Amino acid sequence: MPMDKAEKTTRDAIFSAAVQLFSSKGYIETTLREIAESAGVKVDSFYNYYASKHEILLSILEQEGKTLAPAGKAEKNTKDAILDAAAQLFSSKGYTGSTLREIAEEAGIRVASLYHYYASKHEILLHILEKIGKALAPADEAEKKTKKNSKDAIFDAAAQLFSSKGYTETTIREIAEEAGLRVGSLYNHYASKHEILLDILACYAAFVHEKAHKNWDIERYKRLDLPVGDRILFFITPLFPEENGQKYRRALQMLLHEQFRNETVRTFMRDCFIGANEDYVRGMVEDLIAAELIAPVDSRLVARLHSAAVYRFACVTMMGIEEPCDPGDPGSLPGTLRGIYEALIIPKK
Repeated sequence: MPMDKAEKTTRDAIFSAAVQLFSSKGYIETTLREIAESAGVKVDSFYNYYASKHEILLSILEQEGKTLAPAGKAEKNTKDAILDAAAQLFSSKGYTGSTLREIAEEAGIRVASLYHYYASKHEILLHILEKIGKALAPADEAEKKTKKNSKDAIFDAAAQLFSSKGYTETTIREIAEEAGLRVGSLYNHYASKHEILLDILACYAAFVHEKAHKNWDIERYKRLDLPVGDRILFFITPLFPEENGQKYRRALQMLLHEQFRNETVRTFMRDCFIGANEDYVRGMVEDLIAAELIAPVDSRLVARLHSAAVYRFACVTMMGIEEPCDPGDPGSLPGTLRGIYEALIIPKK
């Protein structure tokens, strides 16, 4: 029997309340009672519309599919492909039963590549819910700008405090004070300190991917009239930007400070900071070998020596040690990398 107008209004209120609470508190932490109270209905009445919290999530994920413009697989960008794959798996297997590896496979990418876009499964769910929330109630431009400015302030404050005090020692109250906000206002943007950390990791990964991992172009490599070391370095240099340098260094300090104490950061360091960067370098070397532009060489060795040099740079940066920054100086990071490439990579005549 179709629902009357009042029943539809109540069901929509429950749906919207669930989207908001799942986005702010997380799916697992949100209770049915909280959803019912936020929707303005009794818990007993709630069951007239949804049998469980899981059923609401399935309904949200189904709606997520409708909010996306239909596109063929080739037309979707990688980020949308990940969200689509996650929505499908969460619907069929449940959030808890789905793994990041399964999401990556469904999206047609490697797990390490997934970390360029999302730091965890929880963050993927938050983005799905955020997309639904925007479709249901789009904010006006002024409100969006205010929210963005506040969120950026929180992000910057947390990154600074995590790098100087450490993640565990930093409190939500301190982050809010540093950002010039009340604690209650902070929760309009982030549900927890952990969620802020995930956002920092995701932004760092996206920055590296956008600035470096999309930069490789073998045809452009061929056109460069430079020694082999400089040619390869040309496609690595964006990893060490002068712009936003303070943010970059702050993020490095936070990562190195927390890598042995925080499982989330440790996983990110392994899969993204080390793994994804090594994959990028290996991919470049293997492309050059396949195109017969260089002699065969162990691409994994090149990538690992590259990774060791970058990790050392990150460590001395965290310790506040000033090192040469001139790419022409063999002691600088670019100079060290150039030396590695020239020692191991021999161009074919």
